[in-house]
Amino acid sequence: MDSWIEAFHSIAAVVEPLFDLAYDALWSLAAQRIYLLETAVALLAVSLYGAFRADRWADDNIKDATVEIPRAFLGPTVTLGGSFDRQQADIRNRARPLRQKAALSFLASLLAGVVVPTGMLIAATQYYSWLDPGAAHLLGSAGEPLSNPTWTQTLLFAGDQTFRGGVFDLMEVFDWTITPLDNNPANPAFTTGVFVHHLFIEAFIFSGVGLFALSLWRIRRLVRQTLANHRAKHEAAVAAKLAKTPA
Repeated sequence: MDSWIEAFHSIAAVVEPLFDLAYDALWSLAAQRIYLLETAVALLAVSLYGAFRADRWADDNIKDATVEIPRAFLGPTVTLGGSFDRQQADIRNRARPLRQKAALSFLASLLAGVVVPTGMLIAATQYYSWLDPGAAHLLGSAGEPLSNPTWTQTLLFAGDQTFRGGVFDLMEVFDWTITPLDNNPANPAFTTGVFVHHLFIEAFIFSGVGLFALSLWRIRRLVRQTLANHRAKHEAAVAAKLAKTPA
């Protein structure tokens, strides 16, 4: 029995330092930075997928509108009498959920393509010195390197970069700024992150707003066309009935 215990202690004496070494390696500061970067990449990938899905949903909603709205009136037979107003109301009512879907798809695109990347930019700006100690990722108002911004500076910088991407080149053309802080081009890692942020904002502000506007315009146009067609066929049916009525 003592020999088994001694053998166990011998094995433990060899294995325990290996476990300690693995634990230290897996939870070291360098490893934590790698985990954080992997998480950031995964989050951006999920946001990209979510934004694309939202835009696809908006596009499908436009296609649904071309089917759902005219379906409210399956001419050419038009019922005479008081049901005409109900049919017209039914056509309008079919547009309401389509408009709601358009708004939800726009909000989803805004969340995935703008809000999440902006939140990541805020975190990266505020805690970059933890990722890359001693590296100045910002430039101050006088062009001096800055590595430890305050929360106010971080939020203003993130807002400035988001608006620069969101309104395309308008702020650069007119030299408008929210804050004098800027990214430090000498820091390629952070500058690349700011560039990726701009890409997200520009792409999904454009696609989200564009598809939302197109959805509303298409739905409104289909409603007007369907109402006009329904009214024309109703009037034709009324005229035909009157023509058959003896004088």
